[in-house]
Amino acid sequence: MYQTIFDGVALIKIIFTIFALFAWSRAIIRFYSKDLNIKELLFWSFVWALMIILVYIPGKTNFLARVLGMERGNDAMFFLAIAGLFYATYRLYVKSNEQEKEITKLVRALALKGVKNRTSIARRVSIRRGKKRKKD
Repeated sequence: MYQTIFDGVALIKIIFTIFALFAWSRAIIRFYSKDLNIKELLFWSFVWALMIILVYIPGKTNFLARVLGMERGNDAMFFLAIAGLFYATYRLYVKSNEQEKEITKLVRALALKGVKNRTSIARRVSIRRGKKRKKD
């Protein structure tokens, strides 16, 4: 059926496990560097641990498939993964637009502040130059 190594464990399962452990380690590193809080670390720990479990016990996804009206657990997992990716893409799009609007506001405020500062500096310089010229 498919090539197995290490007492019947498929190579893809081993590769996925290594990937999941690597991704989990990145979450732990980001937690220690203060880029993730404890809730986010627990969430990603749960996600990656669940993925590893589901890879080695695929029959457990059949219940989820029946609830969703599908025949195979793999189909259900694929469907949920695609839906999750679409939702994540939507959230990133919204966040990106919000940040773009905020950056635009900041740039405008800084530009106006710069114009005001330049105008006042130019006035001060011209006044000083004028005084120096009167003395000469």
